Amino acid sequence: MLKFREGDGSKFKIMIRQSTQNPLDFSLILGYIPSNSNVLFRLIRYNGKSHEHQNKLEKCPKFYDFHIHKATERYQLDDSFKEEHYAEVTKIYSDIHSALNCFIKDCNIILPASNQPSLF
Repeated sequence: MLKFREGDGSKFKIMIRQSTQNPLDFSLILGYIPSNSNVLFRLIRYNGKSHEHQNKLEKCPKFYDFHIHKATERYQLDDSFKEEHYAEVTKIYSDIHSALNCFIKDCNIILPASNQPSLF
């Protein structure tokens, strides 16, 4: 878990999780914590291929594949779901390492100098 502060006191938080039993069971999450708050708002989540997912508000069929969750207004307005419940299947990654590369690029994350410890 890494935290980054903004000038106004708000924070961005990166969380990485992978199952020790199933390498395809992972999540990479970029969250935002507004200043003077401890509530994490999940902006985006890259998931592995370890569970079924369904976008219930859209009444879409379930899928079982690598997928990316994104915070949407529609799911925020429905208290039954997390803000980032909506997800789309993706073919841009196939494991946690390639997902992390996509996550870093897509979220415009600037990594610390190479002499810093690895995220893994």
